[in-house]
Amino acid sequence: MLIKHWTDIKTGDRLFKDTDFNDKGKNFFMKIVTWVISHAQNLRKENRGKKLGDGADHTETFIRINGELFVFSATKDKGVRPMPFHRWVVQEGNPKIEIIRRRIPYSTIEKKMITNMAFQDLGLPYALKAGSKALLGKDKKGNIDEVEADIESRGMICSETTARWDIDKYDWPEMLPKRLKELYLQNDASVAFFGRGLTLYKI
Repeated sequence: MLIKHWTDIKTGDRLFKDTDFNDKGKNFFMKIVTWVISHAQNLRKENRGKKLGDGADHTETFIRINGELFVFSATKDKGVRPMPFHRWVVQEGNPKIEIIRRRIPYSTIEKKMITNMAFQDLGLPYALKAGSKALLGKDKKGNIDEVEADIESRGMICSETTARWDIDKYDWPEMLPKRLKELYLQNDASVAFFGRGLTLYKI
């Protein structure tokens, strides 16, 4: 079922935010982070020579709590945190978003597992340095397992949180947001919504 209103969104649906350097008046540092993530995705071997537009620069996981819709993700300043979806959309400047949904719905038990995994990680810091090494393949020791262990012990970055809070596990190393979206679409998921976030709140 396609998502036409925010009330159609379910626990376990994944949100991918399109890159927009002007979103919410980002400070200079975050514009650089956005630029690096977007262009790193387009420089990967499988994307070279293709004319690719901006990719997703952030991912979130939808979770419903007592009827209210939240997005859970890793943030630079507060670590892993939940935020009401409507507030998130306004704060992000009403960006274009893509919502990916698994074709086989999550069971009640699976939804509880996703929720529990997300709550266990609340407050974990945004592991920018270790995450950048993994995303950009810059592990000097040539051992990606050490980078992954560093992220596990010190915190996470956005695409890892989305992959981690899932029943179907996906590999973390080198997982940029665009790559994660591709993996979902290749593994029994489909696009349930694409457009400006606030259009989901129109009656």
